[in-house]
Formats: sequence, structure tokens, C-alpha cells
Amino acid sequence: MPIADLLAEYFTVTGDVIMVTETEPFAEPGPVITYVSPAFERLTGYPAEYAVGRSPRFLQGGGTDRAALARIRAALERRRPIREDLLNYRRDGTPFWIELAIHPITDARGRLRCFLSVLHDITERKRIEAMLRDAESEARQARRTAEEATLARSRFFAAASHDLRQPYQAIRLLHQLLADRLVDPAHRALAEKLGEAIQAGESLLNVLLDVSALEAGTIRPRMADVAVEGLLTRLAHEMEPQAQAAGLRFRVRPCRASVRSDPVLLQRMISNLLSNALRYTPSGGILLGCRRRGGAIRIEVWDTGIGIPEENLGDVFEDFIQLGNPERDRSRGLGLGLAVVARMAKLLDHRIEVRSVPGRGSMFAVTVPLSERRGGAEVPAAPAPGKRRLEGRTAIVIDDDPIVLESLALVIESWGMSAVRVVSLDELHAALAGVTHPPDLVLADYRLQGDRSGSDAVELVRSRCGTPVPALLLTGDTHPDRLREAAAHGYRILHKPIHPAVLRDQVELLLDQATLPSGSAAVPPAPSSAAALASSESTGT
Repeated sequence: MPIADLLAEYFTVTGDVIMVTETEPFAEPGPVITYVSPAFERLTGYPAEYAVGRSPRFLQGGGTDRAALARIRAALERRRPIREDLLNYRRDGTPFWIELAIHPITDARGRLRCFLSVLHDITERKRIEAMLRDAESEARQARRTAEEATLARSRFFAAASHDLRQPYQAIRLLHQLLADRLVDPAHRALAEKLGEAIQAGESLLNVLLDVSALEAGTIRPRMADVAVEGLLTRLAHEMEPQAQAAGLRFRVRPCRASVRSDPVLLQRMISNLLSNALRYTPSGGILLGCRRRGGAIRIEVWDTGIGIPEENLGDVFEDFIQLGNPERDRSRGLGLGLAVVARMAKLLDHRIEVRSVPGRGSMFAVTVPLSERRGGAEVPAAPAPGKRRLEGRTAIVIDDDPIVLESLALVIESWGMSAVRVVSLDELHAALAGVTHPPDLVLADYRLQGDRSGSDAVELVRSRCGTPVPALLLTGDTHPDRLREAAAHGYRILHKPIHPAVLRDQVELLLDQATLPSGSAAVPPAPSSAAALASSESTGT
């Protein structure tokens, strides 16, 4: 078969169009068509006899790229081949895209004889490209919308965490003040029931805000080397009194390794596991320890509790699951503590596991990678709260919520201390002007009016008094960043709502750590990581 016939057959099968034009003129409207293949009519709607003798410009319209046309003209003038994507229009006015390839044809002597063009229909390709561009644009918009929503949720949770805890703090403090004044047994029993209702509400608020923040992705881990010894020591001081009150033995196995994790989130995870064990261990004891597993440390919580049936082991990390609490006893939590652990483990990429024998107890474990610094710095144990007498001492109490401020001040005064009430840094300046001796304590809300913080208030007191006055910061914001900020400044931080008895223990501990006489107390050492955590909830084992 002759080459010409082969080419004709090829272009018939592919649907591409052959077009031949003269070599000049290059001025508008350009060289005219001398030949088009039969596929031209199928592509454009124009018959061959209409096209021959005309410039290809009759196919162009308002959407045709003028810059592309200029590049084609420049290539023809230089007798160079060129390939361009070009938008053209059919006889009925509908647009279509072609890939236009133009080749100069010369004779044996190198003289230009004509331009041979191949028109390949790429309309469908352009349609798909446009769809992909639209999809990418929609995806970018969706990402922007998601990011804005995440930022909005972050602001909401920060505000909700603080603002919802404020009234609970006032309720908790005023309830304790009222209960302390009741003598009649019936009245005291009623106050006790009220306290249980307050505790249930606080627990629900704390855990729901934690779960919501984790679901919204507003918590970002900050990895660091964590000394396991210090972590276990802090957890023991938090949990051992509760275990003793429940008649349980509590043991800790020492571990001098260092792991790589977020210290705040890791402590909250283990604290939740311990709280879970306390609630579901009616007798016996709890063991907190760790084992080395290759390049990781497995932190384990063992209990002699009621245990979990094997068929239910996969359910205990689900929301609101309480296998050993069919009556929904709120003293056993809400069934969200282990769900929080599971979410934090996923966030930190730490493995969690559980083993259990019904009637004998359970073991929950978190596997954490070892840090490159194999030996973690040992964190000194905080001494147990003392029984320091508080009568006659003075505390500056700072909170921008008048109800919480008054409640805190009344509780402080019920201990025999004097309370200087301050709602802002401006008032603090005025209060300090009338102080002749440094206060024994600063008790400040972390978030104050405007963009000021409790840290600013503490620094102001210390600067004006010329001595490192002991300070406790209270906050309704449980975001780990608040803990880190406080730890970075060396302040002890407690989360609202805090029970008055716990607050007194912390005040006594802080004053016990002061090495100088009253009025010039040394600042207590900062914990190696922010150890004050929000209340935890649990799932039954």
C-alpha cells in the first residue's frame, strides 16, 4: 500500500484532521487552506469546499487564545514546527479544542513548499482537565473551610472550657462553705447529696470537653524526653491517697528509663487508667510499673478488680461503655475515661493493650518508645501535703469573675487567712500600694481581663515585693498548652473546678516548700512537666 494511502487510512481511523496551507502571506489573515482531509467536516461541521481558499482563522472566536496565535505566526515566519492547544468553534457555534501540530514541508532543495497541520480533537481531555481543576479548587476550598472550622472549634472549646468551669468552681466552693456551717444531720445529708450532684456534673463537663477537643483535633502533641521515674512518682502522689481511702494497697515499681512522648498527655493517659482501676477494684490492690520491650517501655497498670470477659475486651475503649456498672452509678464515672485514653494513644502513636481475667483483675498498658537519652533525669518526689497552720497568713486572690473571686476569698478566710480581693491588674497595682509586708501567697486565675494572665499578676507581685512570693494558678482551660506555659514559668497550676480540700492541700504543700520565714517565702520548684491535670473519667473493668 502506498505511503499516502497508509497515512490516509491512519488519519481516518484516528479521526485526526490533515490540513495543508500555503506558505504565505504571514500578514493577516495568514496563509490559506489548500487541502483538508474528510475528517475535517466531521470535526468542524464545515465541508472541505468551504474551507479550501480560506484562512483557518474562520474557525477561531472570542475564546481563542491570542497569545497562542501570535506564537504560531512567529513559528511560521521562522519556518519552525510548533505545537499548540487551541480553542476553535464549529459551524453551529459550539466550542472544541484541538492540539494543533504544524510542520513546514520543504522540497529536496530546501525550499518551503507548504505547511502541513495535524488537528487532534482534545475536547474531552480539556473537559476532564477542567473537572479536575474544579475538583482541586473545591478541595482547596474544603480544606480552607475545615481549617476555619477547626480554628473556630478551638476557640469555642477554649472559651467553653473556661467559661463553663467558672460557675462550677463557685458552686463547689460555696457548697463547701455551706456544708461546713450545717449542724443538723438532715441538712448535712442534703448537702452531701448536693455535693454528689455537683461532682457528677463536674465529671461530665470535664470528660466531654476533653473528648470534644480530641475529636476536633485542637490538641497537638509536643514530644519531649520524659523521665519515667518522675512520671510514676507524680502519679503515685496523685493516686495513693485515693487508694488508701478505698482500703486498697498501692504499689509503684521504679523505672529509670526515659521515653519520648508528650509529658502532659502521657500523664493524663496513665492517670485515667489508674482512676479506672480504683473505681473497679473493690478489694486488693493496684500496681503501677513498667517493662522494657525492645526499643520501648510498656507502662502497666495492674489491678485485682472485677475483670473483663474476653468477648468484651474490644469494647472497653468505646464511648460510654461501662461493663461493670449496669446501674450507671455515677461514682464509677461516665464510661469515657478509656475512650479518652484511646484517642490520646492514637494522637501520640502509642500502643495500648488490655488483658483481663474475670474475677481476678486486669492489666492495661501503654507502650512508649524509648528516647535517645536512655537514662531519664530523676525527678524528686514532691513531699506529701503538710499540716501547716494557715491562721494569720495573707493571700492575694485574683480572679476576673466576681462570684468566683468572692467564693475563693471566703474559703481562704475560712482557713483563718486574710484574703485581698483583686479582679484586675489595675486593682492589683492599687492593692500592692497599701501592702506593708509581702503576702504569703498569690492565688490567681490564669486568664484575666484583656490579654493579661495570672503569670503577669504573679510577676507584678514579686517585682513590687522584691521576693519570690509562692503562687498557685487556677485555670478553667485544660488545653495542654496552658499546662506547658505554666510549667515554663515555674508555676504550679490547678484546674477548676477544684475541691476546697484539694486546694488547701496544695496551699499547705506550697507553703511547706517555702524555705524562708513567712512573708519572704521561696518559690516552690516547678514540676518537671505540668502535672496538674483535669479530672479523669473511666470505663469499668
